[in-house]
Amino acid sequence: MTRISSNSTLFGIIVASLCLLPPAALADGKDVNSYVGTWILNVAKSRFRPGPPMQSETLIITETGGLWHVTDDEHFADGTSDHLEWSTKLNGTNNPITGGPDVDSVTDRLAKSYNATFMKAGRPVIWETARVIDGVMHSSIHGKLPDGTPWKYYLVFERQR
Repeated sequence: MTRISSNSTLFGIIVASLCLLPPAALADGKDVNSYVGTWILNVAKSRFRPGPPMQSETLIITETGGLWHVTDDEHFADGTSDHLEWSTKLNGTNNPITGGPDVDSVTDRLAKSYNATFMKAGRPVIWETARVIDGVMHSSIHGKLPDGTPWKYYLVFERQR
């Protein structure tokens, strides 16, 4: 089966942004440092509608002076891959994304959960709601393929120690 080109890059971008949640977003009050590090997608615990699932994804999150930097390496079922990067302060401003053909910016906000809108040429294309609970990242993301077909993913990431 081939990669869903219209949202595969978006998938990784959105998931990577989940790692950026500061302690105010968490019911259990974990500190910001718990998000810095490396996260690996657990494909077996995730759901991809429509499929196929990704082969793997690795997110690396660093923080410097209140600015979060994310690198996201994605590997797809058709053998292709993407390397995405962006930085954000999670303050609701629009932040550029490099390395992906399907999106070029993200606007993200923080409340009890992380909420993001990913855009291409100023047009919203993906929406996400996510939380980190007990060291596991849970994300619900959705959008539409160019032909109008809706897609929705439930993703589970585990932090590497």
